[in-house]
Amino acid sequence: MFSRYCFAPSSGLCRAGNTAACFAPCKLRGATVRRVHRVSLRCCASKDSTGFLDLANLVSGGGGAKTAYDELASKIGKEVYVDVNGWHLYLRDIFVPGADVKLSQALAHHLGSKVKEGLSKSDVEAALKKMPFKLGGGKTQVSLFEMVPNYAVQELEQIIQDYARSK
Repeated sequence: MFSRYCFAPSSGLCRAGNTAACFAPCKLRGATVRRVHRVSLRCCASKDSTGFLDLANLVSGGGGAKTAYDELASKIGKEVYVDVNGWHLYLRDIFVPGADVKLSQALAHHLGSKVKEGLSKSDVEAALKKMPFKLGGGKTQVSLFEMVPNYAVQELEQIIQDYARSK
């Protein structure tokens, strides 16, 4: 985690060992006071951190391999979410455990491959009910259908219908 301020010993060294003006005690007119100076992100970062440029490449996609269902996955990821105590966690932000695949991509691949056969609303709901969703580090497991609110399920059904019409 990066911090704008770091807490330094009285020697004036930051946690990374670089010389910098940091949050350190100093004597001012006989009283010990604390002074705060801004330090660079590099000063407080660990030596093995790669920086924000690699993160930007990851977020922008990096030009990886495209699949047949990327457009469908994108729409699902933007519209369908899991509701956890009022927090909306979109499927584009949730990774499938044990794989480097987002939940929106897995769902798009599962449903997109069955679009040609014809999917009904009950088929979409059945697919959501089959997908396990672990909570609390695996202590509790529920179906994805139980975690997605009714409005988002209806939105998913509409996305699938629109995708089927376009194919």
